Amino acid sequence: MKKLFFIKIFIIIILLFLYQKKNESIFGVISNNLYEKKTEIKNSNFYLKAEYFSEYQNENVQLINKIYEDSINLIIINNTLKIYSSNCNFPEPGLHEVQISMKIEKLTSIEHIFNEISNLVSIYFYKINKNHNFRSLKGVFKECKNLKSINFNNFSFNNISDLSHLFFNCKALTFLYPSLHLSEKVTNLSFMFANCSSLASIDLSYFNTINTKDMSGLFYGCSNLTSIDLTNFKTFSSINIEFMFAGCSSLKSINLEFLENKKIENFNNAFLNCSNLKSVTFPYLDEKLKNDIKKMFIGCNKFPLKKLLSKSNNINDICIVGLWFGSNYGSMLTYYALHEVAKSFNYSILMIDDPLEPDNMNYSNLHPKYMLNSLYRISEKNKLDNLYEFNKVCKSFLVGSDQIWNVYLSRRWKQFFFLGFANNETKKFSYATSFGTRYKGNEKEKQITKENLKRFNSISVRDKLSLDILQNEFGIKNAVQVCDPTLLCNISCYMNLLNKANIKYIEEYLLAYVLDPTPEIGNRLEKLSIEMKIKVIIILDLSPEKWEFNKNKLSLLGNGNVEVKNIVSINEWLWFYNNSKAVFTDSYHGTIFSIIFKKPFITLINRIRGEQRIYSLLSPLKLMHRQFKAADCINKRQILFKSINYTIPLRVLSKIKKDSYNWLKNELSII
Repeated sequence: MKKLFFIKIFIIIILLFLYQKKNESIFGVISNNLYEKKTEIKNSNFYLKAEYFSEYQNENVQLINKIYEDSINLIIINNTLKIYSSNCNFPEPGLHEVQISMKIEKLTSIEHIFNEISNLVSIYFYKINKNHNFRSLKGVFKECKNLKSINFNNFSFNNISDLSHLFFNCKALTFLYPSLHLSEKVTNLSFMFANCSSLASIDLSYFNTINTKDMSGLFYGCSNLTSIDLTNFKTFSSINIEFMFAGCSSLKSINLEFLENKKIENFNNAFLNCSNLKSVTFPYLDEKLKNDIKKMFIGCNKFPLKKLLSKSNNINDICIVGLWFGSNYGSMLTYYALHEVAKSFNYSILMIDDPLEPDNMNYSNLHPKYMLNSLYRISEKNKLDNLYEFNKVCKSFLVGSDQIWNVYLSRRWKQFFFLGFANNETKKFSYATSFGTRYKGNEKEKQITKENLKRFNSISVRDKLSLDILQNEFGIKNAVQVCDPTLLCNISCYMNLLNKANIKYIEEYLLAYVLDPTPEIGNRLEKLSIEMKIKVIIILDLSPEKWEFNKNKLSLLGNGNVEVKNIVSINEWLWFYNNSKAVFTDSYHGTIFSIIFKKPFITLINRIRGEQRIYSLLSPLKLMHRQFKAADCINKRQILFKSINYTIPLRVLSKIKKDSYNWLKNELSII
């Protein structure tokens, strides 16, 4: 009988232990004193454990029987701590730390959860459910005046849309770790860092603001900030920037080229009392922005507002025309490189927007405008019939680069890429443009194209085929051949981009960048993975609508260690190139970046996209032995993994780059 009794007791103890392990603690409260006491409280949704040290042995820990959305109980310590209340104080004396863990499916908001806890000094999130349902962090740390640091290492912002007043009046806050990764779902950042007067710097590299409507008061009262890097900001959707930098009294200079002001309704007092502000870089000043500026700089006594407004700087030096908005990694980096090189000559640059794109387009995080927009100033949108309007704001047009003179590609845009809309007075240039294949336009197209090409001040192309077409088909005798702008651009520009990739990857791998996949390519890559005992990472073309189709065309059987990456960002694409052991590609720009990062590579000739350009690239560099006509080259691992002595190729390339750079610089100098 006794034996049976003890067995029952033992089973009950085991069951209680398992029940306790099943649940998650929602938070722990810790002060700096010496006496430890623990109180555990259970309800149907979660297990709550409050831990704290106190010099008082008779502290009360009391559960308040109030349910917030049927998912969380409110707890009071010493009858003073209330979650989701404006009356929150920890027991005195002593400053406090809070450790938080959550696994609550029903909870959709923790707004104001630590509001006015004035003696809270640090927060650390741990064991957080990454798929939490929170949509708002509004006012979570508002008025936590002694809060110095917050560790968000295990907290996901992926579903958060509202961060307004998140750190409002956190006057002691100096440390946020790691850099906050905000997704495209964020719509409200109003007064997020307002009155964080101890913050000396804020890393905004991973702030996705493409859909953010309200930025009012975002940095209001951040009086210790001397500079703010806003290169990653986008204001496509922004309506309100009132008081955005007001009271940033230590701020001396700022770059506002990100400012897309078409939708912004309220600019009032954006820089109110920024008493040390001396320099502001703007996008070109149209009349609307000039009027708005007058409302922005009240109390900025050192900022030469009158001089700025009197300056006629609404005319852009160079307006770049091309497929910079195309969904292709090569195209994106081609125009990024051209933009950076032209900008290095100290010209103001404007990217001409796609005249065929629908109005009010919503951009996904895979769209080129999303990925690289923070680096560009983009024009207002004009339809094909109204492109002549750009003559009013552009001193010159620079066409290039890539195959935008391929008639099968350019026909949709009519004479856009041949500058048919530009008047005779506006300067016209082409850099490293290409026909890609033999010209096959009809007689009417050919005649119109010929007349427009004759109006160019100077023309350069990137391959011999295009040079022959200009001379023999269009009678243009003074064109020259130059290198692709991706080769012209300094490698540090690419390093700046790839360093923003949030990738932690240590396994050695072969990179396969494939534009036009086939079962033969897929089969060979799987065999290579097995034979060489190496992982193969495959990256396909950027177009989201074609990705699944292209993946299926590889006909992978699941052999070897082969991973087809879902669509990656341009930063990640560069990262995978830079860190690969070797590269297989059927891409022109895939070959170029193999050379830029000095990788062993094999290039499969891609007849669909033009083989002449590969020849023009590799022949002068004495690298023709790295190109092959069939996918069985992938099994020639003695070639693929054999290192390349880049001494001679880079010496030749240096001369080509120097000549190309000087040509572009000299031609643009007539602006």
